[in-house]
Amino acid sequence: PTGLVSIPQRWIELREEADRLGRFADAGGGKLRWGLSAAGYLSPAVFRYFHKNGVALCSGFGMTEATGGILMTPPGAYESDSVGLPLPGIEVRLRDSGEMEMRGPYVARPLKEQGDSGEDENAASGRDEDLRMEFERSLGPWVPTGDVFAQDENGHYRIVDRVKDIYKNRRGQTIAPLAVENRFQDVPGIRRCFLAGDGRSHNTLLIVLDADAPVLARMSSSQQRDRYFNEIVRTVNRELPVYERILEFTLLDGDFSAEAGELTAKGSLNRKRIRENYREQIERMYRVRELTFRIVGLRLQIPLWMLRDLGCTERDLRIHPEGLLNTATG
Repeated sequence: PTGLVSIPQRWIELREEADRLGRFADAGGGKLRWGLSAAGYLSPAVFRYFHKNGVALCSGFGMTEATGGILMTPPGAYESDSVGLPLPGIEVRLRDSGEMEMRGPYVARPLKEQGDSGEDENAASGRDEDLRMEFERSLGPWVPTGDVFAQDENGHYRIVDRVKDIYKNRRGQTIAPLAVENRFQDVPGIRRCFLAGDGRSHNTLLIVLDADAPVLARMSSSQQRDRYFNEIVRTVNRELPVYERILEFTLLDGDFSAEAGELTAKGSLNRKRIRENYREQIERMYRVRELTFRIVGLRLQIPLWMLRDLGCTERDLRIHPEGLLNTATG
């Protein structure tokens, strides 16, 4: 093939096959020059890999209601984590909430109401109708996509989250979990993550381990694994606003399952089902509201919000001969 349109998993598999064979052309057939990855998140590192091997791999975003494509990065103009610019014939806009709306000649229209004749009383007469108004009608109504986007200075759009997935914490602060979870993409030892915290005082994280990762094979104890992932969480926390920081995490050996309804057909997280199926693990991370230490005859109580503001986790605190030590900062 000279061109390939596929889901992210296929591009990952093609890259792995090329690495296994030792030569990119042996995996791609030797003629692949252009590609499109859509219907899910693909790491910028994978895009860069194909670009270096002469394949103009583009990122895209689409919906069935738009007869497929809505946005795409132009060949040769890819930007990290971008899903591109509007395709010809598509108009998009962002609501105050950040949700994208679209319209265009090939975007689905609402079904006619019962009793509606289907005739537009303002339809062009062919004589005196203004061409601009006729064009406006041809675009149809604005259709919500259900996804929240941000636009950069170059006009590229990036997916922030699903409208239905955005939640507010106990203080009413809005959190987009996908934006936080994406920061753990491509971290050795992590297959995927799930951020919890809807209506809570702080965020916690379920981490699905990548059992085949060499970095985990080199760890001989659960303590080593805890220290490794704690350092990763702490590093991500430094880049997050205070209210998005993660105070506790749980490591999962098993992956989320499509059979259990935890993954959609596109491989996205079904957040409601995951919260239901992993209720026990999530609740366990919220049982403690404050930490208690006994040091030199004193009882020291630290509320969890204080750890969040400091950017550290419970695992970072240790009793020391001179008092309480924050191992994250020394």
